[in-house]
Amino acid sequence: LQPDGECYSSIIAALAKARQRGSAGRAERVLRDAVKQCPPYKDANGVLRGVSVDAFNVCITAWAKSDYEGGPQKAQDLIVLMEEVNQESGGDYLKPNVQSFTSLIDAYAQTNEWGGVRDSEGILNRLLDQYLDGEEELEPNLATWTIVMSAYNRLSRKRSRGAADRAERLLRRIEELHREGRTSYAPDNIAYRTVLNAWAASVADGAPQRAEDILNEMIEMYLDGDDAMKPELKSFRNIIDAWVKSNAPNSMEKVESLLDRFEDLFEEEYSPDDDQVGDMYKTALFGWSKQTEPLKAQEYLDLMISEGMTLDSFCFDKVIEAFTHKDADYSLKKTYEVFEQMEACRQAGTVKPNERVYTSFIRALVKAKVKGMAPKAQLVLNRMEKLYNEGNKGIKPTVFTYNAVLNACAESYIDDDEDQKKEAFKIAVANFKALKENREDPDHVTFGHLIKCSNLIPDDEIEKKDSFIKSSFKMCCDSGFVNSYVLRDLTECASERLWRTLLKCPSGDPEVEDLPAQWRTKFESRKKQSNYFGGGNGKSKKY
Repeated sequence: LQPDGECYSSIIAALAKARQRGSAGRAERVLRDAVKQCPPYKDANGVLRGVSVDAFNVCITAWAKSDYEGGPQKAQDLIVLMEEVNQESGGDYLKPNVQSFTSLIDAYAQTNEWGGVRDSEGILNRLLDQYLDGEEELEPNLATWTIVMSAYNRLSRKRSRGAADRAERLLRRIEELHREGRTSYAPDNIAYRTVLNAWAASVADGAPQRAEDILNEMIEMYLDGDDAMKPELKSFRNIIDAWVKSNAPNSMEKVESLLDRFEDLFEEEYSPDDDQVGDMYKTALFGWSKQTEPLKAQEYLDLMISEGMTLDSFCFDKVIEAFTHKDADYSLKKTYEVFEQMEACRQAGTVKPNERVYTSFIRALVKAKVKGMAPKAQLVLNRMEKLYNEGNKGIKPTVFTYNAVLNACAESYIDDDEDQKKEAFKIAVANFKALKENREDPDHVTFGHLIKCSNLIPDDEIEKKDSFIKSSFKMCCDSGFVNSYVLRDLTECASERLWRTLLKCPSGDPEVEDLPAQWRTKFESRKKQSNYFGGGNGKSKKY
């Protein structure tokens, strides 16, 4: 039995759509065999038989979706083969159609590299030229255009300059051609949204405004009666996010204007507890926090709480951080307000706080130099441990938390009450032990704060102070965390005689590079990891 064109087509389609590694190649091998065994022809009744255009198209699409580096060339080779077989058949039995070229365009667009995306646009332009020259069956459809615009959108998200502009040029060209009556298709919601998102992700100057301009066009068309042009909530959110990230002087005014427009047009259509609605207001809250305008950020926090919007721990954390950095007369009072709001939400079950927000609160106490900051920091830590033991695994104290408590202890040296200093010292020692017992590795910050806690020891107990500094610095050396920050704390807290002895530096200023390599191996290793992941300064990006 000899398989016919339909049989081959079914097998080719099954292989091509398998989306498994190597499936495109297997489908092509069967396709090439089909071309030899069942070339296209018309039977006596004028019915087209043999291998079909659809069989080629499904193979071209498989190469486009294959993630194989040579996929675009493989897809193009199949187009060439179609044209060769079509010429040999003596009739237009296997002529590539618009779907063939759309799949080829997609193959180049999926490379997500400038060269490939520009090639996809070039193929689109040639296809359009053929259509405008009279080959009406080759009119690019909206999917053909959108594939290229989406590729430029992906490039824009990768911070490729010029990508958003290329996407908008395509959008304007579709508009112009349709307005002139030269093409059948006008841009749809997806086309406008794709270009909007490209501008929202762009790093080009004025990009957020370009995205907002496209949103305004969509709104105007929607208000004029074209329901299909109704903007998505995500479009508002993306532009708000773009303004927040832009650091433009008027960025937050733009954000508030967008939120006002959303409320005027669509507020009644969406529930406040819709996650996307909450995301928009959350982004605005982050924006005001980023600009160290905590009062404005708190306004959004209050609104989100009162409206029942979706909140998370970071909302509270960002506002607390903003008040801490503001360093205003009202900062501490407002920080307590926000912390109490979070606790109320926690008790109501609407928020599950994490470690970071509690650690930020401890830092705020230290920044404000609150009287009795060490025992107060300890109370916060105790609450974290209690909530962790009750099942909130995200609130487990980390090295950052213990470091914040140690810093609260170290900064208690300003207290005039000797009993308070003694208590702070006990808290510091207990927490250093607890840190190790909880299998949290200390870091250079830990040892720096521990050395600073030596200032809590009374001046008349110099031997005890020296002994504490020696043991703390030795642990730091053994752990490999000595760096310039540790040296700074050591030289500020220890007598010159002591630190010169510990550092074996009889004269001159101590330099980290002159110290034994094993004293700083762990810190330098972490610094390299931080640089690899984008930190760049040896400090965790988490904080």
